[in-house]
Amino acid sequence: MSSLAPKKLLIPGIAVLAIIILYVFYSSSSAESNSTETTESTAQVAVDTADVSNEAISREATANVELKSTKQEVKSETLSEAKTVESAIVETINNDDEGNDIIFVEGKTKDYIVKFPAELSKEPTVVEFFSFWCPHCYNFEPTVRLWEQQKPDSVKLLKIPVVFGREDWRLAAKSYYIAEELSMAPAFSALMFKTIHVDKSYPQNEADIGKIFAKLGVSNKKFIDAAKSFNVDSNLRKAEYLAKKYKVAGVPYFLVNFKYEAGEASYASQEALFRLWNNLPAIDFE
Repeated sequence: MSSLAPKKLLIPGIAVLAIIILYVFYSSSSAESNSTETTESTAQVAVDTADVSNEAISREATANVELKSTKQEVKSETLSEAKTVESAIVETINNDDEGNDIIFVEGKTKDYIVKFPAELSKEPTVVEFFSFWCPHCYNFEPTVRLWEQQKPDSVKLLKIPVVFGREDWRLAAKSYYIAEELSMAPAFSALMFKTIHVDKSYPQNEADIGKIFAKLGVSNKKFIDAAKSFNVDSNLRKAEYLAKKYKVAGVPYFLVNFKYEAGEASYASQEALFRLWNNLPAIDFE
């Protein structure tokens, strides 16, 4: 009876050990399964993320292409519109001789510039700032005189001699107003320009100026009386004031109605300049 007791104890022990081994094996298999599933899940997430990233890049590239295409279309439309406007302007100018309305275009490269917006002359006026000493003024004088001979009666030519702080230029400016006082400005101007730029004879004082007037038949007394007149002195002071007011830095310098400056297109030809001088002055008096 006693020999059977140990056998009974051994069987339950073996059973318990078998159960423990099975548990450990099951737990290990389960962990490996979970690890595999986790790895597969992570890989799938990576694939999905890559797909989303590729799709986003593709969409961005498509958007950039569409944006570039749109910009090119807008640029093409803008250039097309600009060419259409330019063509319209050219056509209007070309049709002037057929009796259509004259149209001036504002802009530095166009017909005129609004230089002094607040200014308004008392009458339609073309203003020329000049000096007898200036070679450019001498070269441009025939153009001014030609226009003066054919300008509309309603448009006034106002010539203003500049001084620029130089005594010889002041003397020349005074001589112009002496000529105006004697009602012989055109004839004196032509002779004065010739004396300086052709004959190379440079007047240094009023006596030299008197000799030039003498060639036009003006007596010395008449010359001296005009030189001392209030009008000559007043006009000379006003000329200096106007040159500063309108910031004249070089001559010849032209203004229309003390307000408008000729644009580059108006200096392209004598015809274009005369067209501006003949018609723009009236714009402030319509």
